[in-house]
Amino acid sequence: MAYIPSKLQTLLTKLEKQDEELRLLKSKLEELEILKNIINIAPDMIYWKDKNYIHLGCNEQFAIAAGLKNPEEVIGKLDGDFKWKKNAEKYNLDDKYVIETGESKLDIEDHVPFANGKKGIVITNKVPLRDKEGKIIGVLGMSTDITERKKMEEELRIAKEAAEAASIAKTEFIANMSHDIRNPLTGVIGMSEILEHSLKNPEQKEKAHILHDSGKKLLSMLNDILDDIRTNVMHQNDINKETFDLYQCIQDLVELELPTIKLKKLEIIVDIDSNVPQFIINDRKKIFRILLNLLGNSIKFTPSGHIAIGVKCHKATKSTAQIKFTVADTGIGINKEFLPHVFDRFSRATSSYKGLYEGQGLGLHIAQSFVTLLGGGKITVTSEENVGTTFHFNLKCKIPKQKNASLKTTHDIEKKSVINQENREPTPIYAAQNSPKNRKPPHLLLVDDSSIALKVLESMVSSAGLEFTSVNNGENAFQLIKSMNFDLVITDIGLPDFSGIELTQRIRDYEKKMHKDPVAIIGLSGHETKKLECIAAGMNNLLIKPIPISTMHEVIHQFIPIKTFNLHDITAPITADKLGINLIDNKEAMFKLESIPLFDPKDALLYIRMDMLIKMLKFFISNKMQNEINQMKQAYLKKDNEQITNLAHKIQGSVANLGLKRMYLASQYLEGYDKNNYGDLLDKLYYQFLAVNTDTVKTIKKWLKIYG
Repeated sequence: MAYIPSKLQTLLTKLEKQDEELRLLKSKLEELEILKNIINIAPDMIYWKDKNYIHLGCNEQFAIAAGLKNPEEVIGKLDGDFKWKKNAEKYNLDDKYVIETGESKLDIEDHVPFANGKKGIVITNKVPLRDKEGKIIGVLGMSTDITERKKMEEELRIAKEAAEAASIAKTEFIANMSHDIRNPLTGVIGMSEILEHSLKNPEQKEKAHILHDSGKKLLSMLNDILDDIRTNVMHQNDINKETFDLYQCIQDLVELELPTIKLKKLEIIVDIDSNVPQFIINDRKKIFRILLNLLGNSIKFTPSGHIAIGVKCHKATKSTAQIKFTVADTGIGINKEFLPHVFDRFSRATSSYKGLYEGQGLGLHIAQSFVTLLGGGKITVTSEENVGTTFHFNLKCKIPKQKNASLKTTHDIEKKSVINQENREPTPIYAAQNSPKNRKPPHLLLVDDSSIALKVLESMVSSAGLEFTSVNNGENAFQLIKSMNFDLVITDIGLPDFSGIELTQRIRDYEKKMHKDPVAIIGLSGHETKKLECIAAGMNNLLIKPIPISTMHEVIHQFIPIKTFNLHDITAPITADKLGINLIDNKEAMFKLESIPLFDPKDALLYIRMDMLIKMLKFFISNKMQNEINQMKQAYLKKDNEQITNLAHKIQGSVANLGLKRMYLASQYLEGYDKNNYGDLLDKLYYQFLAVNTDTVKTIKKWLKIYG
């Protein structure tokens, strides 16, 4: 081995060390170059500053936005040196926050003018810039240009609003068409029924009967088509989930179809498994409608044998239950070729012109639409010709806390019933051990500023065996809602302090704030045009005055499923006319009321009992009621249009159920003069109103001498 002097050895060692350092330096420079390239090709604008907000560097995207030739030109510049200098102070405040707190500032949205003259929208995230020891030496920023994304979002928003507007327009068109067609059609049905009862010639009587039946079939077809149209514009917001008694719902369904079942001498079997919860949370109306359509379909196509309704529970937990509903029959069945199309719109296995079965082929389509809306997927159908058909569907339902357990301890539920050819009455699906005397009746809140209308409403409610509390303004009603629990609220729309619509909105806001279950609210109005507004405010339904007692009882029964009265005992006929629902376009016709009866006692008895009618008529001619007429005179002298309108509305509501038809119309025409731009007719309408009132009082007094 050659001898190497110590000095030379030291030099060689030093050179080797320097070579290693150069190699490491070269490696780090390569890493920095790679990092620089990564930063430069990043789609975001990246930049970093020192504690004095002076730029230390940036990537190419930032340089382009700032109008620089290369990233190096950014060094030493402030935000005030760029096109976005007006935003510099705000940017510095953001940087200061990051540097002083050591916390990141994320998702800062800004409108930024770029160097190319275009304005953009960016989302910026800023984080602390630290040295090797972790000490904050500045701020690192990353900005993403979201201009195109925002533009797309805005276009989507506009498109969504346009679609919603179109949907609203479609819904309003359906509502208007429904009203415009139903009104004259109801008149045809009512008048033909009156003709049938009044005519003595058998041939003419038969023609009137045919006209009446044809009108009812046409109305039924119209209702099906309108319902089907509505199902196609429904979405999740149209689901009204509530706690309800499933057993009572099934019993109501059976009772509704019982007359047809008995007429066809069929058996109906109801079988509810013992593990099915009595109370569930879901949309009762839609579940009822699904089962009604399926049951009605089975009854129609079953000439003999039986129909079975089954309810089973799968995958139950403490809070949810998967419930399977089944409707089966021993009917004519469906052939294999048609089976895949049973849920199609307007699809029928047997054409209507063959005269075998009625209907438009919409019932099953509507049922399927509701099942899909409720998240139940598809209705399954199996069928064999001349053997029968079975439909079933599954729904996931929530179970209310404690309610099932507490009620099952006080109710002995018999879950099976059979009605056979001998017309035996069904064993009740919902049968309480406690007698009706021991069961606390439902409590209703009634709201109307008209004393007479309120008395009539009280009479209707009390005849159903229900308790009530009455008030004459919205504020008192709202205070009662906050201090008491009610099973149903029935309110007039036109109240003296604020409207029934506003009352509904206040109640819904209060319920949401206090986490209370929503109480059912029914509105009363003389105008159907308010219906969409009422439903949007949170009402469950709107009834158009005058309201037959049978209709009122049916609605109460719909929202209060406890059987406190028997609907089958109510046999009020359909009203012959719906005069004055809307102001007519022919101004001259508004002053031709001579053909309208001043008082029709038969019509009044459709709404209230004889003893209540006498009482209300005496009240109408009393000084207290006639004082409102004097108030109308004072308002007219003062030219107080608002007071005239309010009083006319109140009086219209008072007479709606008393058979005072001419007074009803005179009041409504006077009420609508202002909003319908009939200002030039005010004098004439006002004096007509006074004259009709005078004649009405005279007629009532004569009638009361005989009957009162």
